[in-house]
Amino acid sequence: MKLLLEQYLWINIIKTLIYIAARSVLLATLFSSFSNAASDQQTINAIIANQSADVAELNEGAKQVNSGGKSQTDEEPKPIEQVKAVDKTKRIDELKRFDNDKAITSSKVESAEKKKAELIILIDDMGHSLSLNQAALNLPGPVSFAFLPFAHFSQRLAKEAHERQKDVLLHAPMQSIYNHALGKGGMTESMDELAFKQTLRKNIAAIPHLVGVNNHMGSKLTSLSLQMQWTMQVVKEHDLFFVDSRTTGKSVAWQEAKKQGVSSLRRDIFLDHVISWEAMSLQYKKALAIARKHGSVLVIAHPHALTIKFLKAKLPQLAQENVKLVPLSTQLGSQFKSSSVVLNTQ
Repeated sequence: MKLLLEQYLWINIIKTLIYIAARSVLLATLFSSFSNAASDQQTINAIIANQSADVAELNEGAKQVNSGGKSQTDEEPKPIEQVKAVDKTKRIDELKRFDNDKAITSSKVESAEKKKAELIILIDDMGHSLSLNQAALNLPGPVSFAFLPFAHFSQRLAKEAHERQKDVLLHAPMQSIYNHALGKGGMTESMDELAFKQTLRKNIAAIPHLVGVNNHMGSKLTSLSLQMQWTMQVVKEHDLFFVDSRTTGKSVAWQEAKKQGVSSLRRDIFLDHVISWEAMSLQYKKALAIARKHGSVLVIAHPHALTIKFLKAKLPQLAQENVKLVPLSTQLGSQFKSSSVVLNTQ
């Protein structure tokens, strides 16, 4: 009897221990599950918070675009819609879809930016060499050309350029600080207003099919406000635009054009200031960078044999560079007769 009692007690003790052990394991498992769930929820909440910050940033950018680049601080910001799904997988899928949409939007914006990049090339000093100048006219695309007023082949080549639908400009000789010889049609600070304007009018009359004027040399004259005022008055009389070649950092030509209501542009890059393939490659690369950053760039070059060879090689590649070659007159567009515009400033 005593032996049976002891066996019964030991059996109950073992059952109790097994029950206690089982409950301990169960409680530990449940606690671990709750802990992991809380951790997962914290992770999801962090992801959603980051998403909300991205959405807020995009909303602010959109507001600035709609307001012309200025923040709409006088308006209450609209609440950002939160992801309402409870399921963890659904939330993460929505976040991935948001990231994809954001990437697509960024890609479209980037593509639009690239489409805006425009290159304008103006070839100066036209009229002296028939063979080199005709080679320049054969360059592909809407390259623009500036002709010296009384060079031997200027009229003939200007007519040919017009027939090829190229923009024709007067390359007006203006006094430099080095007093280089200007030749016939030269404009200097010693002229009175009447002589100055008559000279410019004769220069304009010497070149057929003009759409604009730019300065040949002129590091002295373009820094003089009075002479530039006279220049723009005559340019406006003939309904032309003016391109400031910027042969000096002291030029006031663009400012005076603006005051007189003359459409104008300023040169960004000299392509062949140093006549070597390496130097031109560096300048050309710089020009394309400006075009991509600011939307457009104005490059001035000259009818040197190496320059023509360089452009003949590079211009057909512009499509691959996502840059479009455009004439001066197209860049001015509807502003041609009423205002002054500038491409870029360095």
